[in-house]
Amino acid sequence: MKAMWNKLVIVTFTIILVGCGIKLNPIGQAFIPPPPSLKERSLWPDPSVLQYKLDSLVGYIIHKSPENSDYVRVRQILTDGYTLTLEPIKEGLFYHSVINSTFATQGEGNIPILSVAASLTSEQAMELSINDKAIVHIKEDAIPWNKLKAFKTANPLKAGDQRYWVQATMLTQLSYKLATKIDSDATVSGSAYKVASQNYNAAETFTRTPYITMLTLDFDAAIDSGAGLNNKSLTDSAISPVILKGGLTEGPLKTVKGIEVWYDNFPVKSYDIIQSHISPPYISQSNVRGNQRQFNRDEISNYSRPKVIEYAVEQAIIHGADSIVIHRDESYVQSCPQQDQNCRSQPLKRITFNASLIKSR
Repeated sequence: MKAMWNKLVIVTFTIILVGCGIKLNPIGQAFIPPPPSLKERSLWPDPSVLQYKLDSLVGYIIHKSPENSDYVRVRQILTDGYTLTLEPIKEGLFYHSVINSTFATQGEGNIPILSVAASLTSEQAMELSINDKAIVHIKEDAIPWNKLKAFKTANPLKAGDQRYWVQATMLTQLSYKLATKIDSDATVSGSAYKVASQNYNAAETFTRTPYITMLTLDFDAAIDSGAGLNNKSLTDSAISPVILKGGLTEGPLKTVKGIEVWYDNFPVKSYDIIQSHISPPYISQSNVRGNQRQFNRDEISNYSRPKVIEYAVEQAIIHGADSIVIHRDESYVQSCPQQDQNCRSQPLKRITFNASLIKSR
């Protein structure tokens, strides 16, 4: 890293020259092609997204409809048992170059993260450094493609809607100096450098701005075009670098008896889990034949979302929690359509719900 910075030193002292002409050596780090991994990143320029912890974005489906200005966190979908880990990044200098609006909007520089330079005038340039500070990511072999396919089947994408599954989220700092073209006999204060045949006068200090950058997968498009593809091919075809325009809302939320009710999503605030994955107690009315348990419809419906919410809200009040998170589970069971000892059990898709109680810190 030290060797890289030695190459990047341009002019670090103040120059004040009047009328005698400016002779500067050309800068070597100009219009550098971004590395392939940077080209794959989405950029979320809305500063309000920075309130989110990185692990409260990873693994989520985010969705935006034409009538809404913001994206909504829909549901976190992870491989069973997968644990998200925040990883600090030391010495995370990822990219450094002088760029301008032409480079940022045409050819290989036309990628979401360099769009910060798209609004520069023809007289301006930007000395830009990109530093990653932290990352939460899901390994490629742990992407839950079967679950994403099931979600897509149950929730077809409507025309005009946009949605992505977030594989990785990074806290990325962009540091930049704006520079303006100057004549050879201009008065210069600050730093100065030369790009091609043009001299530039730059600001004295860097402006540092944090952003959220992400790896977003357009799983709908990949699945639609990827019949028969293996998971790696699906991932490669699903990577969709975009500029995510608009803010982000945390997800479906309502309040029952003063208790916040979250569907599938944990809130972004700091909290403690009081109880995890609870459901109403139930005295089973199942039929038992030997070792085979047979569920009746009344038993299955006991774990419906309304009943779980009602029970969990009561428990939250008792245990001092201020929010509940409702989880949805799918399984297949042997079931009789009626309480009939002579009925033949049939496989039945069982959708049940349970809840976690949480308390804000």
